[in-house]
This record gives sequence, structure tokens and C-alpha cells, in this order.
Amino acid sequence: MKKRFGFIYHPLIVFALVLLGAPTPAKAILYNIQFNNLPADLFTGEAAAAGGGELGTYWNSINGKPITIPVNIKGSITPDGAAVPTNVKVSLSLSGATHINVNSNSFQGTTFQSLMGSYIYSTNYIYSVNHKVITFQNLTPDKEYALYIYSQGAKNLAPQQLSITTQGYSGMPVTKTTLPSDGTTKTLVEGLNYLVVDVMTDSNGTLIIDYGPATGSKYGIINSLELSSTPHAPEPATMVLLSIGGMLVVVKLKGKAFKELKV
Repeated sequence: MKKRFGFIYHPLIVFALVLLGAPTPAKAILYNIQFNNLPADLFTGEAAAAGGGELGTYWNSINGKPITIPVNIKGSITPDGAAVPTNVKVSLSLSGATHINVNSNSFQGTTFQSLMGSYIYSTNYIYSVNHKVITFQNLTPDKEYALYIYSQGAKNLAPQQLSITTQGYSGMPVTKTTLPSDGTTKTLVEGLNYLVVDVMTDSNGTLIIDYGPATGSKYGIINSLELSSTPHAPEPATMVLLSIGGMLVVVKLKGKAFKELKV
């Protein structure tokens, strides 16, 4: 410990303050897609807080029908929400798409009522699980991204569960499944109505997302998704606290070892 200007301070505390005061990294480019089944849907998009978006963020509105020939989508940079022309393309297969009835939409009257009010889905047939795919092309090859998928079961579809499989950071497939929905939750809850998945593109810049109903569920629903160019990670403040904790442990152990050597 040292004392200066009447205050006692520790080098680790000074280090933490320096880190916390460091400039915030540039905002990520977000590729946002909201699915709907109305050709004239003028959805502009609320921010999806789980994906780091802010009000005004640009959303690509895609009509709920299969896209066999990939279509271009735009990116956006928060917080100004400016649309960024890109060469990124998306294609998709689906069982169908629909809007949630107002009376059955738990997000009705909230910030996310439009975002969560329509969806595409994959459904089980009698004899087989009928999973569908969403494919991104022309992303940066072999790059880590954070994928946020929003899935809210309407009251009349509860307890719906979505299961997705895609390529994780390790290059191996990773599968995530939502908890059974109750169709009444009015807020975004990770694991219940949205999933966060750490993903990696292949050597061609392609990312394939397989989606469908979990075992025992009839529908696998996707209301919208965000693909962020910045991998999912703890907040800077959290990282600082973890770093300080680790350093304090090391300092304590070294101090203990030094005392034992003196004995």
C-alpha cells in the first residue's frame, strides 16, 4: 500500500481505474433480421437489448417465405442505426410464417411488440423432425460472431421450444435449446425467449443455422435474429473485476509463499 495526498491506494486499484477509464471499443456491425408474413409490413425495428442494439438500429424485414436464391441484407452500426450496404447474403427454408394474434402476444404493449409479433417456424411432421436452415454467405471467413435468436411462444403454442445447431468457436457443431415457453413473459429472458450462441464462419465466410422444434415440441419458432461482428463477451467492467480478483489471488499466494520461506 502507498499513501499520496492523504489517501492510501493500491497499484491494482490504480490499474483498475485506468482500465475502466479506457475508451470504449468501436460498436459492432449488426446484421438484424425480423421475419414477418405481410409483404407490406413496414417494420423498422425496436432495439433488441440482448444484441446490444439501440433504438433506431436498422433491421432487415424479410417476408416469411422460402428464399432459395440468396438476397442481400444491410448491416447497421449502433447507436445511430445507420444502414451499411454489404455483400452479405441470406437464404432460408421454413415450414411457414405467421403473426401472433394480439390477444395471444405476451409482448403486446411493450417495446418489443412488433419485433416479437411475427415469426417463421419449422414444425414436426408425424413421422420425422423437419428442421429448416438459415444460411449467411459472404461474411468474413473463419471469424467469430455472436448470434442472438429471439423465439417467443404465443399462449396458444405454449410450451413451444426452439432448438438450433450451428458451428461454434471450436469449429465443432453446437446445439442450444430454449426452455419451454409459457406465452406470458413480457421481457427478454436469455434461455427462455432468446438464445445467445458463439459462432464461427467457415473458410468461405458461410454460417448455417439449423433450426426446429426441440424433442417433444411441435414448433420451432424464430421471431428475429441478430448476428454481431463482435463476439459475445462479458462487459468491460466485469472483465476488469475478474482480472483484479485473479491478480489479488496471485499477490496473496506470493505473499504467503514469501512468509513461509522466511520461517
